[in-house]
Amino acid sequence: MAFDGLSLKAIICELKQLIGYKIDKIFEPNKNNIVLSIYGNYQKFALNICIDSKFYRINLTTHPKPNPIVSLNFCMLLRKHITGYKIKNILTYGLERIIMFELEPFDDYKNDVKYLIVELMGKHSNIILTDKNKIIIDSIRHTNTHKNSYRNIFPKEKYVLPKLD
Repeated sequence: MAFDGLSLKAIICELKQLIGYKIDKIFEPNKNNIVLSIYGNYQKFALNICIDSKFYRINLTTHPKPNPIVSLNFCMLLRKHITGYKIKNILTYGLERIIMFELEPFDDYKNDVKYLIVELMGKHSNIILTDKNKIIIDSIRHTNTHKNSYRNIFPKEKYVLPKLD
């Protein structure tokens, strides 16, 4: 079954239950997977984000995945920036395969909204972390204008949506 915009809309309806829940732990079992452990309302969920070129998906899971002994760089960056944040909103753009998690700090001492953007587009899939002004903090895959003619995905660049046809 193809993973298209309609499938993603159904998944987003399921993920809406996570609004207000706190990101507890972050794992990166391999270079194409991120697992967010999310806690709230006395329930615990694992959000699996896979950007493999053939098997890209996002889903809630209960199956644990083995983790490497040494954490990968992007996982460490996510742990530093969004552990303890809560999911404020989950946004999509029509029937496009782009999901934007709006995250806010759990405590009131910080005024620092961040966005975790998941682009599920086959070999162009990516996970991008931005600040409140949509300036890229980092991404799991970097691209530049030599590979992609209209946008850079590098730290400190402004996030631009992919061209939507």
